[in-house]
Amino acid sequence: MRYHNRKSVPAGHHVAYSSLNNNDQRITRRLAAMLRIAEALDHSHRQRVTNLSASFQRGAVRFADQRRGDAAEDLLDANRSAETFRKGISCASLFPPTEPVIGPTL
Repeated sequence: MRYHNRKSVPAGHHVAYSSLNNNDQRITRRLAAMLRIAEALDHSHRQRVTNLSASFQRGAVRFADQRRGDAAEDLLDANRSAETFRKGISCASLFPPTEPVIGPTL
């Protein structure tokens, strides 16, 4: 199965996924969630988000990024993709503002 897009999520009826033990299923859900965010951050295919870091703070993951130009489209798509992340990691995710910024943001 391919879990990198919004069309498919890890589910028990997927033969390969259901053959994994519980720990490996949890890891698969988390990796799929992170991969969706990474893919969404280049939604425009213009590589506007050039660097990303994450920190855990009080039950949430705060993302900080470096951008080249207007990355609003990419950040909006990443926020939509973050729903799987929130479910897979069981915490909130906080993305930086979507206005154009050069350099690190919080």
